[in-house]
Amino acid sequence: MGNKTMAEHKSVWSALYDDMEQAENLRIRSGLMIEIAEYLHESGFTQKQASEKLGISQPRLSNILNGKIDKFTIDTLVNILARTGAKVEISVNQPVVTKPTKKSWVGGNIIKLFASGKSNTQREPIYTPDMVAIG
Repeated sequence: MGNKTMAEHKSVWSALYDDMEQAENLRIRSGLMIEIAEYLHESGFTQKQASEKLGISQPRLSNILNGKIDKFTIDTLVNILARTGAKVEISVNQPVVTKPTKKSWVGGNIIKLFASGKSNTQREPIYTPDMVAIG
């Protein structure tokens, strides 16, 4: 864990883990597990009935309901949710990229970099056509 205060963290997961990838993965898995728990609550099924409908064992469903997050992958949780009839969608929120303040030099040519907070369909090219290939 880092030395940040709770107010400096984006989520409880980032407060627990310095590894942003792991924190994000845990955040997603916990959200999927909550959706499965809400399905069970709203359906009125017993754990046995729900586990049969979801194609998992009752102890496995109990692991979800008891928050045993380490026992499930995102893929597994998406598959379970799909069996409820839910449509799982992925939404990615990219950070806003700002225009660099300095010009980058490659092989004596100036490379102009452009970026904006516009949507992907309106984003300007990240390089100019006269850019030399590197590699």
